[in-house]
Amino acid sequence: MKKNVIFLFIVLMISGCQNSNELKQRFDSAINEVVLLENKNLKTDEKFNRGDFGIAVYSEGKYIELIYDLNNEQVESLYKYNDDEKVYKHYPHTQENLEEAQVDLEKLSYTENIGLK
Repeated sequence: MKKNVIFLFIVLMISGCQNSNELKQRFDSAINEVVLLENKNLKTDEKFNRGDFGIAVYSEGKYIELIYDLNNEQVESLYKYNDDEKVYKHYPHTQENLEEAQVDLEKLSYTENIGLK
């Protein structure tokens, strides 16, 4: 019985890692696109690498949020996928926009660099 529990635990851990890698590969190009856009939009000479951002992907990639520190302040920058143009566009954090996107923002699909470090 004990061996079965250990085996089941190992199988679950391996499958969890595979799912995480599959999700990372799935959203990889979209995240890279948003990181480039954010660096272009910054009004500073400082540029960030992907590892500098906390990243949250919502609703299977419809929204991507970047979270980072700039000048000792936390910045949360949201991007929305534009289906017509097939690109991501900055999505301002207005109350109206957030209410419109609320249902989609409740569906977290993937995170990266978020949590305790």
